[in-house]
Amino acid sequence: MNVNIDGNFELNATFNSNVSLDAVSIPYFYSGFKPGDGQSSFSVTGDVKISVVTIASDAGKNLSTQAFTFTAEPSSSEEAKKTVNVGNPNSTFSLFTAYFKDPDNYDKADTMAGANGVYASGSTDINIKAGKKVQIISVADYADAISAKQGGRVDLGSPEMLQVIGVVDFFTGDYNGAATETSRQSRISGTFQGNNSFWFGDEKVKYTVKNPHGQHGGDLNFTFKDGAEWIYMVNPRLTKITLEDGGAVNMYDDYVLKLWQEKVVDPKTDLKLPEQASLADFWPSVIKDGQLAGPTRNINKKIE
Repeated sequence: MNVNIDGNFELNATFNSNVSLDAVSIPYFYSGFKPGDGQSSFSVTGDVKISVVTIASDAGKNLSTQAFTFTAEPSSSEEAKKTVNVGNPNSTFSLFTAYFKDPDNYDKADTMAGANGVYASGSTDINIKAGKKVQIISVADYADAISAKQGGRVDLGSPEMLQVIGVVDFFTGDYNGAATETSRQSRISGTFQGNNSFWFGDEKVKYTVKNPHGQHGGDLNFTFKDGAEWIYMVNPRLTKITLEDGGAVNMYDDYVLKLWQEKVVDPKTDLKLPEQASLADFWPSVIKDGQLAGPTRNINKKIE
């Protein structure tokens, strides 16, 4: 299957319901692979703007929203590869995905809601080539802004402005992200450059019986330069990033707390939440007694 859009692509979807929605996946592309099937591709030459938001009450099981998902069977063969190319040097890419539960019922809820932004699984390469601006924002209990699993790869390029809010994720259950006989190593890469570029988020590290040290085997290859910075969201822990020419790691707790509590996450973005809520309204466990909660806190430094 080959889908080629010569121009802009825009999608806005809001699901507002008094009942729970188990899963919302839009747009969602799946490609199986059998010998002889050949490659498949999805491409957009112009601007891309996608917003997928679910607003629903809590339910008896976990929930999720997926906004830009491309999945294929795991394979190390170039013949099986699905290729996604989006944008051009003068275009923009904007993606906002969220799953909002009822804040008034949040503390009573036993289930978790997830929101996936850019998601590549199996023998899929997603290349975001928008050169002007790339903005990826995910808001939910599990806010996975970028996922690369079972050999999937995501490259954000080096746009003039790159902004990511949310987690990067290589995990599928106990699967640890490393290359196998039937898949490549998963990879997420991109270059953040300039004072208006940042990543406010974490790298998901999961401890399981098969993975006791929390290693995922995926390749996180983010570079920060010329004033761009990484700001941790919940857990100040990464496997690897590269700082060049003024790139920074911002670990001031007071600054992180301010981002959580602001009605707009950061003046550099155009993110606005329902009824002007703050991110902390949807993660009440993050802040306790006016301070960031968690085992690794009281960190106040900036590394350059």
